[in-house]
Order: sequence, then C-alpha cells, then structure tokens
Amino acid sequence: MNNYVPLLLTITLIASCQQSPDLIATKQAIRSADSSFSALSKEKGHKTAFLSYIDSSQGTLLRPGRLPFTGLAAVALLTKTNDSGQTLTWEPLYVDAAASGELGYTYGTYKFVLKDTTITGTYCSIWKKNTRGEWKFVLDTGT
Repeated sequence: MNNYVPLLLTITLIASCQQSPDLIATKQAIRSADSSFSALSKEKGHKTAFLSYIDSSQGTLLRPGRLPFTGLAAVALLTKTNDSGQTLTWEPLYVDAAASGELGYTYGTYKFVLKDTTITGTYCSIWKKNTRGEWKFVLDTGT
C-alpha cells in the first residue's frame, strides 16, 4: 500500500492542475468576444465597437493623461469620437478567467492606423458576463 501513496499523490496533483471544461469554454468565450470586438472595430469603426461592447453601467476607460471615464461618462465620450479615417484593431495574446465564470481578462497588442501614421501598443481589457450571458468589458486601457 505504501508503494501506491506517491503514485496516488502524483495523480491527484496532476488532476487538480487540469482546467475544468467550463473554465476552458469561458476563456474561449472571452477570447471570442475580444476578437469580435476588434473585428467590429475594423468593419464599423472603433466608436461603434466600443459602444457595442462596453458595460454601460460599469464600463471604465483608462486613457493617458485623463481621469477614468466610467459608465455613462465613458459612453458620452465615445459618442463624441470621430473615427473616420482611422482603423483600430487588436489581437488578444492571453486570456484568463475566474473559476466562477463571471469575470475574465485579455491582454495583447493593438494597431491604430491614422492617415499619416500607425501607432502600436499593448492593451488590457477586463470582461464581465452580464445577465443576458453576453461578455462586456468593464475596464479597457491601452499604452
């Protein structure tokens, strides 16, 4: 019996490190939301994309040199944005989620193409599942 104890401990340790199918599906759903968010930004403009994916009550935008914009203030800022002649796209490089399946985050790289220049950088978005089962960002920032 004593010979099996290390084997059982090893199997238990390996099994406990495995992610549950629900957590894997949650991460895939968050990655899909982030990728769809970027695709909508490319297709319809970043104003439309941000208005579609922000959590309108809790969504917060962190932008350099400004105080955070949260909820309706963030939405109001976005509705004033003129994004003609601009293309903003990004790619999530990493996704993680809480075991509860209600919260997660992505980070990756972005490309912002203007008429005369291209800006690249990194971003991070925190995502929350709403009561309709949709993933909306509650925090977005880029550098």
